[in-house]
Amino acid sequence: MMIPLLAAVFALAPQGTAANATYTDDYLGLAFNIPPGWSLVRKTKDMTRYSLPIEGSSTPAELEIIRAPFHSSKEIWQTIQLRTNETLHREIVRQWEQDVIQVPILFTQINWSDKGTAKTTLTGLYFTRTPLKMLVRLTSPPADFDKVRYEFQTALETLHTTNGTQPVEDDENIKFDVTKKIQPAPPKAKVIDSGKRNAKLVKPKVAVPLTVSTKSVTLRIPDGWSATDISDGKLTLHHAKLSAPITVEVRSVLDSEKAGTALLKQAAVTLPDFEAGVKRLDTEPKPNAAGCSVSTVWRIGRGKDGDLITFNATGEQSDFYLLASYRITSKAALKGDQNLIKDLFDKIALETVQP
Repeated sequence: MMIPLLAAVFALAPQGTAANATYTDDYLGLAFNIPPGWSLVRKTKDMTRYSLPIEGSSTPAELEIIRAPFHSSKEIWQTIQLRTNETLHREIVRQWEQDVIQVPILFTQINWSDKGTAKTTLTGLYFTRTPLKMLVRLTSPPADFDKVRYEFQTALETLHTTNGTQPVEDDENIKFDVTKKIQPAPPKAKVIDSGKRNAKLVKPKVAVPLTVSTKSVTLRIPDGWSATDISDGKLTLHHAKLSAPITVEVRSVLDSEKAGTALLKQAAVTLPDFEAGVKRLDTEPKPNAAGCSVSTVWRIGRGKDGDLITFNATGEQSDFYLLASYRITSKAALKGDQNLIKDLFDKIALETVQP
């Protein structure tokens, strides 16, 4: 499940480049000192950019500060950074957290190339409990990045709230008040008889009884598939024509993380196994023929030992969801396997067993 990074309108007040200059965002209630020499290059409705001189270099570094709408878990944010940079074929150096006045900044450092020019970029999201958050993006030549980052980190040490209160770390379970009145949608015209009928949900014939969180649930799969190693909601799916098995875990939505979060985490685990240039194919959650909401992630590329293909998926239905994974090291088997797996997830279902 992908979440979009859009910038919203904001009001910033950079006050020159003197020794006592500050950057202030009155909406977020945050401010920090601007080191001497930093200069304001550009300011638009959604972005402010500073130029940072580098001693001994004619190429300055750049710092962008944006208000970014984000309200979910830290894991989701960091996984979004992984997925985005993976798609752009950029090298992910590392990810980490740094507490500033008891709230973490979620950092991702990458190496990349812009029209043949090597660059290093550090992106950080200040994880405050606000609908809009401060997003910083620092970019410089790789050779100068350490000293640029030191100057930037020194500036961040002066970060403070404008009203003297203590910022609070975000919590994805907290709902923010809607401050903008939403206009109601125009009423839909009534249709007496459109001539269309709801399609009848399919019910795969093969039933696999499971116990998940002390509750009974049945995993239904099409003919030709079988399950082994069944234990505590975990199992392995096989097909005679599939080159490798699919591992599956069924979870309860009542005591587990969200299906989308689980999929992002699972897909991120195999990312370090791929070399640059991996192809990624995602599908957003969509009900299949059995009424199960399925989302999938394919990665096709190369690892250190040759071909590498991975597949991850979730399927959510009723109070349960499944989390599936598959991995092969031969592109020769990919086409046949993809067809089989697509057919499986077009029909797979979770059926709650009524007491």
